[in-house]
Amino acid sequence: MRLLIVSNRLPITVIKEGGSLQFQESVGEIEVSQVTGYSKSQLFLNGINKGDRVIVVDDVISTGGTLLAVLKSLKVAGAIVKDIVVVVQRGDGVERLSAEGYQVKTMVDVEVDENQVTKVTESDNDQNDRK
Repeated sequence: MRLLIVSNRLPITVIKEGGSLQFQESVGEIEVSQVTGYSKSQLFLNGINKGDRVIVVDDVISTGGTLLAVLKSLKVAGAIVKDIVVVVQRGDGVERLSAEGYQVKTMVDVEVDENQVTKVTESDNDQNDRK
């Protein structure tokens, strides 16, 4: 899992799996615990300060668990989330985040069954705005 956060002071901040096993205040690292329908892990958020304006970019949203944990951590850090963009939407993660008050823009909707991709369409973000 890698999420990019574009900040007004730092060109790119990467949230990564792994890293230190404890919070390191001296480097501003925030440990994010996340649980999805598929996994449970720790992520580490670095270089975000109070008042930073960020755009969150992710590759795939399925359940929304990881992204929701990251967004809540950004709020605790005092960052201002200006936009959330995800390349591939599969599952109900966008609806879950919408229910939490977040607007997520996606590029492609993918439907899958237990064996394969069954449908790929361009996302209708106007429809996501109405949910």
